[in-house]
Amino acid sequence: MKKTIILLLFITFQNVCNAQNILAENKNENHRDGEEYVLLSPTGKVIKSFKGIKIYEDSNYDGENFGRKSTEDLICGLDKKTNKMGYLSKVTGNWVVEPQFENAPYIHEFFDGLAIIENRFAVGNDKFAVIDKTGKIIVPFCDWTIYDYSDGLAIVEKEGYQFGAIDQAGKLVIPFSVGRLYDFNDGLAIKNNNSEFVDEYSDNTGLWGFIDKTGKMVISQEWSWAEPFFEDLAAVKNKDGKYGFIDKSGKLVIGCTYQEVQNFSEGFAVVSLPANKDGFFDKTFIDKTGYQATQKHFNEALDFKEGMAAVAKIEDFGGDNEMYSFGFVDKNFNLVIPFQNNKTTAGAYYKRYFTFYEGLCPTPKGFINKKGKLVISFGPNSASEIQPFENGRTIVKLYDKKTNTYRSKLIDKTGKILWQSVPNSVQ
Repeated sequence: MKKTIILLLFITFQNVCNAQNILAENKNENHRDGEEYVLLSPTGKVIKSFKGIKIYEDSNYDGENFGRKSTEDLICGLDKKTNKMGYLSKVTGNWVVEPQFENAPYIHEFFDGLAIIENRFAVGNDKFAVIDKTGKIIVPFCDWTIYDYSDGLAIVEKEGYQFGAIDQAGKLVIPFSVGRLYDFNDGLAIKNNNSEFVDEYSDNTGLWGFIDKTGKMVISQEWSWAEPFFEDLAAVKNKDGKYGFIDKSGKLVIGCTYQEVQNFSEGFAVVSLPANKDGFFDKTFIDKTGYQATQKHFNEALDFKEGMAAVAKIEDFGGDNEMYSFGFVDKNFNLVIPFQNNKTTAGAYYKRYFTFYEGLCPTPKGFINKKGKLVISFGPNSASEIQPFENGRTIVKLYDKKTNTYRSKLIDKTGKILWQSVPNSVQ
């Protein structure tokens, strides 16, 4: 019995360590030797160099929100010799699902132990299948569009803007019906009644509600827009274009009075106030009762993460000299990290920064701690790509203006460089 326990502990420890292996770009496609990715251990040791293989990175860090990310230790790769796609182990770097899939126009990661495979038989004729982690085809190639699994089900679409859902065996458990159906999350999925595609900014978005995993409409289609549930509340928009929040019974618990809202995070949601004298919508925070948790207003505010939320003052908004001054508030809405100027580009580019992960927050200058101290500096370099810390490690891609090159660097939370790529030209 004791040996069994020790063995189990060893296996668990090994899996934890293996799960921390990191994929990094060593040479970009413009490099004279060709593109090359490497698989690194947490200490920066090169486990495997991928040559002759096109690696498709995990792209769920979307630059604005750190969205749904596959937890499976598999990497999608294309064997350039055979032009066939398979999946590599993030533990060993070896093929787990041998390259066998041709003409894959889009790449899908594994979710719930399953991945979607697409095959382009001709222009306008893409067929979809489902495989397990051994490469076995669970659902044969078919004319349905199959979306990634979420909460044990995959949304499927067929001609006529009809949507349903299949289980992990490929059985159609929610019959097809007209109207967009989004991923299941915590047992519920958003369902629309439109007969063609619409988005949030359309003049006629149709009406939205929620179904359960039996296909039953549990929250009626009465909203002009709806978001998934976060912390048991979902943002909805009424016919007048104002947002509020419902609970899982469909009850409107926070009235539709806001021009814009963000999802709840750590008990608070960012909402937009009525337009100020300059015509801009300032932001503040509400709690789950709808109570305005602070009388302070901000030009911009981001979600709470690890007890901190970034807030901003904006100068020359929309102008050539637009300047964001970011600081951080705690849950008492005290400004615990003072405002600092950080010029940013237009749009939501700044949202890749200013969120704490594992006690550190990326900024254009480097990583700060919760006291606002710059503990990891990028020096004269600028970050062209940056990811949050995970398991005490992160990859940053730093641009050197003097040489007009960049390097990918694996660093720990002290700023120590554990590995760095060769110099790469700007793509």
